[in-house]
Amino acid sequence: MLLKTSLLALLSIALTGCALSPQNVELNPTVTVTNSIPVSHVVKLNIEDRRSQNQLGTRGGVYAESSYIYPARPIEESLRPTALKALENLGLQTTGMSPSPILVNIIIDELSYTADDSSVPKKVTLKTRIRANVLKASREHNGQFNSSKTHSYIKLPSEEENQKIINDILSETLTRLFNDQKLVDFIKH
Repeated sequence: MLLKTSLLALLSIALTGCALSPQNVELNPTVTVTNSIPVSHVVKLNIEDRRSQNQLGTRGGVYAESSYIYPARPIEESLRPTALKALENLGLQTTGMSPSPILVNIIIDELSYTADDSSVPKKVTLKTRIRANVLKASREHNGQFNSSKTHSYIKLPSEEENQKIINDILSETLTRLFNDQKLVDFIKH
C-alpha cells in the first residue's frame, strides 16, 4: 500500500511538472534617447495595439493551449508612460496646447513569444514589429522597427525571466524608434 501511494505521489509530481500555468507579465520597457530637438514642439501621442490576439504566446508544455503569456495590462496603457518620457527626453512637450500639434502614432503590429520545448536546450523566440506614423501639418513620416531574439534555457523560463526578456526586446525596439534619425529630422523641420 505504501509503495502504491508513493508511486501515485511521484506520478502526480511528474505530471504536474509538465503542465505550465499561464503567466501575466508587466510590460515596463525603458528607452534611452540620444538625440534632442532644439526647438520644442507640442506633440500628441496615440498608441494602438493591432495584434490579432491578447496573448503574447504560449509557454509550451503538455497543455500548451492553456499556458499562455498575457500582458498584465493593456499594451497601450503599459507603453504610454515610456513613450511620453522618450518624447519629453527628445525635448518635446507632451502636455502643452497647440492649434496644430505633431501627431505621433505608435502602432504595435507584433509582440510575440514562441517556446520550443521539444529541443535541448529549450528555445524561446521573441519578435516585435512596431510602426511610427508621425503627422506634422500636411506632411507624414512612417517608420517600421523590428526585433527578433532567441534565448536558450535548460528549462522554460519563470514569469520573472519572461517579464525581463519581453521588456528587453520592447526596450530595444522602442529605443531604435525614438532614436531614428529620419524621425528626429522630420520633427525638427
